[in-house]
Amino acid sequence: MDFDPAFGADYRVIRSFAERWALGALRQAERFREALKTATSADRAYELGEAEGWIAADVAELVDAAWVEQHLLTVATHQFETWTQKMLDARGDDETRGNQLIRDLRNVLEHLDEATIEDEHAVPNPSVRGKQSLKLLPGGRLPLGMTLGEDEVMVCDLVRLEEIEAACKDLTAEVFEEVNAHAIDLMIENAIEEQRGL
Repeated sequence: MDFDPAFGADYRVIRSFAERWALGALRQAERFREALKTATSADRAYELGEAEGWIAADVAELVDAAWVEQHLLTVATHQFETWTQKMLDARGDDETRGNQLIRDLRNVLEHLDEATIEDEHAVPNPSVRGKQSLKLLPGGRLPLGMTLGEDEVMVCDLVRLEEIEAACKDLTAEVFEEVNAHAIDLMIENAIEEQRGL
């Protein structure tokens, strides 16, 4: 990748990390979507008695796998947003991007072991001192299960998957446009220099 010297030498590296995490989050979103689809299909077949030889634990294993995929998606999305903001800052852009709910959700998942578990929800633990991101989530709790079979895919029942995918796609398009614009500028400059040399 080329870079605009006006942004400084570190900018190229920062931009590449933002792009990597955008693409990584998109791949993880697809893994989550597929895991959720598999779990939903298995659950539906089991409920209808069409999953011959299956027991509830088989379906639960697929639901658990989807839950882990959404956790990994939250981490990837947080990294994407962190590096995107760093890229904007390196450009001297005053814009702030990111989703506070994603940041809070990532913090909750990172410190989930500190929470109290009540009725398939994680809630703030009264014995833990300091800031608890769980208090910042809608309702002050995190559902620990999965919602299967819905038309709109949600991450941890809180964030629309399409929002994450759209933000990642927007950034990759922006980086692509920036890289290509700079490459075109360089080609024009080289062509002018060649003409001057004749």
